[in-house]
Parts: sequence; C-alpha cells; structure tokens
Amino acid sequence: MSPCKCSDPYALLTLLYGADEGRTAGETLRRMLPASSAPAAGGLTEASLALSAPPQSGLKENELLIHDVDLLSSPPGQPAPDYHSSEHLLAVTKSLLEDVQRGARLIRLKNISRAWGDPPHQPQNVLILGFLRAALLLANPNALAVAELEAPLAVRAPYFGNGENAAHLIETGELPWLLLDAFARGKSGSLQAWVNALRLPITAISYLHRLTWPNAASASLAAEVLSAEQITPLQTVLNLSDEQAPSFLTALTATGEALSPQLARRRALATHAALLSLTGLPALDSDPDDLPGLAAMLRARAASPAFSPWGAQVGLPCGDDCLGLMRIAPDGAMALCLTNLSVEPQTAALDAAALGFSGEWQDLLSGEVLALDGEEWRRLAGYQSHWWVAMPLQYRKGI
Repeated sequence: MSPCKCSDPYALLTLLYGADEGRTAGETLRRMLPASSAPAAGGLTEASLALSAPPQSGLKENELLIHDVDLLSSPPGQPAPDYHSSEHLLAVTKSLLEDVQRGARLIRLKNISRAWGDPPHQPQNVLILGFLRAALLLANPNALAVAELEAPLAVRAPYFGNGENAAHLIETGELPWLLLDAFARGKSGSLQAWVNALRLPITAISYLHRLTWPNAASASLAAEVLSAEQITPLQTVLNLSDEQAPSFLTALTATGEALSPQLARRRALATHAALLSLTGLPALDSDPDDLPGLAAMLRARAASPAFSPWGAQVGLPCGDDCLGLMRIAPDGAMALCLTNLSVEPQTAALDAAALGFSGEWQDLLSGEVLALDGEEWRRLAGYQSHWWVAMPLQYRKGI
C-alpha cells in the first residue's frame, strides 16, 4: 500500500475496507457526528493548552484535557479488538467523539503502531490514525490526535503524514530515561545526541514530551538510546514494574547521589528546564505548584515566541556536563538554552561569535541582561539553567 495523502475520513474508510464496507461505515460515521462542532480556537499554542499560568500550568494527565485511548484494550469477556473490520473502528470512534464533545483536547492513541496487528508499523495503522484525526476534527476542530509510539525517532516519520492526515503530535517515550541517566551521571552525552537528532520533518506537526515514571513497558524504547550499562543501574534502583509510581520526581529522587533538599529542588528544576527547552509541548504528571519555581518557568516559556510548538531546534554540544540547544520559532525568534546537569559549576563550551550572536541578551529565567562575549553568560552554577533571548534594540542599554 503506497502512502496516502488523503485527509478525508470517508475516503480513508474506503481505502481501509473497500468501496462497499467503506460506504456503509461512512454512513454510520455521519450519524455519529454532532449537528454542529465547537468553534475553532486557532493554531496550537501553549496559551490555548493552559500552559500560561498556575495552577493550570501544565498538561495534567489526571484531567480530561489529555485522554488516553488504548486501541488494543477490550472490556473483560470481550474479544480482542480487530480493526480489519470497520465495526470495531467505528465503536472506538464513537467513544472518542463523546470524549471530545465533553472537552477532551488531546487524545493519546496508545498502541496505534499495532492496531492492524503484527508486525507493527504497517501502513494501515497510519490510515487508521488519519481517520481518527479527521473524525475528531469534524466533531471538534480544537481536538488533537497524539500518537504514542514505542519506536525510535527514525521509525516515527510515517505517523506525521503530510501534516494533515496523521498525528498532530507524536509522543517521545524515551525522554524520562534520558533525563534520569543524564542527572544520575551528571553527563549530557546521550541526551545531547538525542536532542541533536530531534527534528520536525514538517512545521505542521510537533512532539509531546512527558515526564512520567519510566515503567517496564518503556525499557525497550530506552534501549534504543542508552547502553545496557546505562539502563541496568536505573532499572535496579527503580525496581521497575508495569505499574507507575506517583511521579517522575519520585524516580529522580531515587537515582543519582543523595542531595540536600535545596540541591534536590534545583536538580528537579533543571530537569524541567531541559524538558521545557525542547521543541514540542511538555506534559507534566504533577502539579507545578508542588515545585517552587516551576510555575514561573512555565510562564516564561509560554510568553516567549521562541518556544513555539512548531519551532525548530538545533542541538549545541557544549561540554560533557551541560545540555545546549537553540530554539528557533517560525517568525525567527530565538532562544539559546543551557542547562547544567551536574551539581558542580560549569562553563558551557560555546563561542557566541562563532555562532553569529552579538549584542545584549536576556535570561528569561533570571531576568539578567548580558552581552554574549566573554564567559559570564556561559557560566552555570550547579543545576542552573539559562534561556537567553536577544534584547530588542529599544531595550538595550544606552538606546
């Protein structure tokens, strides 16, 4: 089956099930849809997803805003799902339409890569994803389809489609492992390499990054980006099972060296600064108000155009102990993000002149304004982060 560029749900039903069954399924879909849909809220922005102010400063997993749908689950006593028949796909669609009409905004589609059966990643899975996205948008143009994929970055590309016929967002499940490894060892190598490879193939889609407890189900995905020598100590310390612990912060506390309460808080903030600097949308599994300083960090990110969910990301390797990257928005706004992954002070190995940067820049996290020359702007205390943005001419000193 060749890749499909179609985003019409009725045409996708025909591609999946043939003309006759597709036509009958399409008539059923029409009867499911509401007489009128919610008004469109515009493009995907962090403000539109309640990321701008506490206590709604994160995508909360215990709220309807993010709704999980396991495409391979079935009620007790019921047969396993079979998407080779349109009947089951329409039953799932009916449930999803009810969810979005009640206010669900992000629909996380679990096991989409195996919906058509084994082997995973068959082209029919992308057609099912495109159909569910199109059906959701007919009911609520503000709904977003999220593909949860236990697959390396290179395998995820088909699930983006052409920006209109597959996922709005693709979830990255390996990030918690990478962050735990980086902060446990105080070394950025594996995390920096992954960040360098994290690119958006087109600007109409983005990533969803979650900070959650790394359970046993995600261990195989971690093995794609970390060595056995890096994963095994984490597995031993966390005593992994398929049940999730209360939060990512619990996992962070269990790994690495024991720290004073103040340093533990700074390490937790640095972990979130690394998360929030990435291209895409962040999802938190705990209340931002439980970590002093996080709500302000979320507001700073949401207020800066450089952190557009559609923006580009360029990795900036800056030493074994630091994570560096540049965020570039579609309108050209930029933010230079640095995070010290260790408890010791570090100086990021970057040259502003070689990068083409000059003039005065402001750190969104501290408010400090500095010229990007010398070493001061590159210095980071233990677990400190900088988000440098260029100062407009009218706000620079002496102007």
